[in-house]
Amino acid sequence: GAVGTLTVKPGLPLGPINQTIHLTTDVKDVGTLDMSVTGSVVSDISFLGTSRYHTAASVLDLGTVDRNEGIQEDLRILVKGPHRHDVSLDVKETDPEDLLAASMGEPQPINGGVVYMHTLTVKIGKDARPASYVGPGKDKYGKIIITTTHPDVESIPVFVKFSVR
Repeated sequence: GAVGTLTVKPGLPLGPINQTIHLTTDVKDVGTLDMSVTGSVVSDISFLGTSRYHTAASVLDLGTVDRNEGIQEDLRILVKGPHRHDVSLDVKETDPEDLLAASMGEPQPINGGVVYMHTLTVKIGKDARPASYVGPGKDKYGKIIITTTHPDVESIPVFVKFSVR
């Protein structure tokens, strides 16, 4: 057998890790070994959502939205740690910007200020154009970019899966 060490360097984006490491050996008839690496990058900033928010994938699934009604969903973002008092969160961009609107509420201290809770409100308005952002894959979802003043977390992507009919 052999023992190895895997080191994860700082600076990875928040959210899931799903990678494969290809190991090449000099063992006859073995060649390359594939090793799956899965996990989650966490920080002082975390999400607390409804059943529509899938934490492991950082995906808000709004389903099919009736264009005559629109939809609104709130996500709670919790900030803990030594910078919790000073961290501000802002919506930098939404994509598609003509369909997705997002805004950040004022932070509220909870548990005596041990944690600060920010509310991200995501909205698709009435009379939105018909659209499909259901994948496959995150590159085919809508996206919200949140910027932070936290020294270790520059920005946070929130992927939004939805269609408008």
